[in-house]
Amino acid sequence: IEYTHLKTKDVLKQIRDIKPKIPDMIICIEGEIFNDDAIPNIASINVPRVWWLLDTHAFNGFFDIQARWALRTRATNIYCAQRKYCKKFNDDYGLTVKWLPQGFDSIVYYNRNLPKIYDIAFIAGYLSIERAKLFERLAKEGLKVDVFSSAPNTWGFTPTFNYHKLDKRLSYEDYSRVLNQTKIGFHQSWKGDSTFRPYEVTGNNALLLTDRWDGVEDLFVEGKECLIYNDEDEIYKYASSILNNIDELKSITDAGYVRAHKDHTFINRVKVILSDIFGKEN
Repeated sequence: IEYTHLKTKDVLKQIRDIKPKIPDMIICIEGEIFNDDAIPNIASINVPRVWWLLDTHAFNGFFDIQARWALRTRATNIYCAQRKYCKKFNDDYGLTVKWLPQGFDSIVYYNRNLPKIYDIAFIAGYLSIERAKLFERLAKEGLKVDVFSSAPNTWGFTPTFNYHKLDKRLSYEDYSRVLNQTKIGFHQSWKGDSTFRPYEVTGNNALLLTDRWDGVEDLFVEGKECLIYNDEDEIYKYASSILNNIDELKSITDAGYVRAHKDHTFINRVKVILSDIFGKEN
């Protein structure tokens, strides 16, 4: 597959610059695209126009902005990473939208065969007070928790958990190294929807300990490829148990890794789109 990566600014001019070679498809993977100034007259470009919406759940009003933009640009294929919104797009706007969860980049994220030095790790650009209090509770209950974030300490207490204050976001390579050195990659969804972290954790050879978000049971086998908790008490229960069972820890980690690289890479997701448009996998 030959492709050209176009930045949002001046996209239409860039498309014209690559002529006379007209693209077979335009795929827009969200970003700051949802205004007519960003990509004027894109509906007039006579090729499949594919919009993959990744953060429909993120902000109030974002759903309506995405839907109106899809209608104005006459999108030929629309995908949404958050399953529950697919029906809502149809009910509210008459749009046919297919569920296509996020994935991960298997070129950067893979088993680096590094020693496991972190029992439980969490990496995020933003660390809310609620999550900080949760990690503090787990640490005080005897679990070793390492948190990596560039967020300032606004929680009002000195943490017992190991807080790695970052000057900036980790590079993809460093992010991969931390997860590769982690036994349990903790995940707590935002609004009960799919995000990138579950695929990144499993794809980097860490065990996924996650809450029960919409669609997780269709993407990973509970108890065999990941562990799913239903409340905060179960977080401690599952984490402390699995950390004391090396064989089961390795079994679930290995199975989650195989599943991620088999079914949840960006290549897998692109194959779905290509198959829908061109009628075959490429």
